[in-house]
Amino acid sequence: MRKSIFVIMILAVIITLFVGYFYVYKPAKTEEQLLRRFSRFEMEYQKKKASGYDVTEAEEYVREAKRAFERRDYIMANKFLDRAFEALRRAIKVSAIPDDVKVAARERLSRVKVASFYMTITDVRMFNRSYDDVVNILKGVRTDLIFGAFHHWITCPERCEDILNAPPECIDSSKIQKQYERCKKHGYSFAEFQNATKKIKAEMPDTIIVVSLPLEFLNPCSRNSITGEILLRNKTWEMALDPSKWGIPVTREQFQTWWAKRHNWVKEEPYNPKEQMPFYFPDPSNPDFQELFLSHAKRLIDAGADAIWIDMLFMPSLLLKQLTGDEKHKAVRETFNASSKIVDKIHEYGYSKGKYIYVGSWGTAASFPYPPPDLDFITGTVHRDEILNGINETKWEERISFIRERMPNATIFVFFDYGYDNSPMETFSQELTPEQQREILKVCDEFFTKKNITFIYPIHGPDMGENIKILSFAKSRCYDSLAPEFRTYEILEKLAEKK
Repeated sequence: MRKSIFVIMILAVIITLFVGYFYVYKPAKTEEQLLRRFSRFEMEYQKKKASGYDVTEAEEYVREAKRAFERRDYIMANKFLDRAFEALRRAIKVSAIPDDVKVAARERLSRVKVASFYMTITDVRMFNRSYDDVVNILKGVRTDLIFGAFHHWITCPERCEDILNAPPECIDSSKIQKQYERCKKHGYSFAEFQNATKKIKAEMPDTIIVVSLPLEFLNPCSRNSITGEILLRNKTWEMALDPSKWGIPVTREQFQTWWAKRHNWVKEEPYNPKEQMPFYFPDPSNPDFQELFLSHAKRLIDAGADAIWIDMLFMPSLLLKQLTGDEKHKAVRETFNASSKIVDKIHEYGYSKGKYIYVGSWGTAASFPYPPPDLDFITGTVHRDEILNGINETKWEERISFIRERMPNATIFVFFDYGYDNSPMETFSQELTPEQQREILKVCDEFFTKKNITFIYPIHGPDMGENIKILSFAKSRCYDSLAPEFRTYEILEKLAEKK
């Protein structure tokens, strides 16, 4: 009897170990099993798509699964398939924006007469201003549209107080207090932006608030702006652009190091881009990056943004085109389509919230041999040599004609670009006297008005550059038309009156 019990106990242990081993160390899917899973996915995918569900996230994951399968990396292929099935399960029905709604919204945008660059509406403490002051400044030039009202680039907290609890991998503990104080000074939080939009909309309800959301800054320590999830380097590094993903003989490390050198981030070699880069350059076709990027757009919309301007939206495609020498290369096409889908996703989210959200970027997309993205507005810049030597009307005629032929429904805005050495904004603010600045503002406004283009007035911002000598109020790199160093607000008032 005891022997029987002992045997049963031994068998039970063996079975338990076997079952445990099976669940902990599941055998990898075979090629045949994966092909069956791909087939089942395709059936479910087509049903969801035909029923009007948004299946773009699932599409991205299954694309990654197929790449892994082609490499015979069946474990990774199975993982991506799991994510694809999960994305299908979470997919929601989307309501297409009616044509009449889109046409009416774009008609309103095309009627904008005065656009004011005010970067940012939340930095009132830094300039000893109140929100009433900001409103009065904007009303003084009859502002229809505020450009650059908020600039999301480094990881943005919900509230500045959240910085005090940031993981040590994100902010050195010795710098947390300073970062918190900087956040409060600049008003760099979603809560403060939401507060600012309410104040401005209360006085200027019809004004279109445009925020800047650059694509090119993938923070190694990122935060999903909807869920609050913190993503550290191991996760964000996987979202960084990797040309070898498409069989291009350039690794992620090589490409990211090249990008870092382009921005003078590499001070000595050897350089470890994963650990040393302040920002990675992202892959827009990576579904995890899309989710992260769109979380920022959604939170900005929830906080009151009416429009989102995306800097370098099609730069990944442009760089891959230069790298391969082939504008029809798979890498170029897939990143182009992914960037275009970001535009669609923002439109869809806005409409689901009961409003039409405008989306804009540079005109880069028009140069590719693919259907152009559904952008509502395109931006251009006055170049440095034009600020110094006069507008080149012939070149502008060519640019305008090309953009309007490729993207006839997009409104065009022009401003002084910024953020790099000898930028148009640096040239305008540092190399011209206040009298010359007033004159070029008048020239630009009159020239672009004749072309049915809106020239964006530099009321407050943008950034003039790192190595500048003339500061606003002797303290800030942010250009300010009311600063005694520049005194250009009055001419902008007069130009606005003519509109």
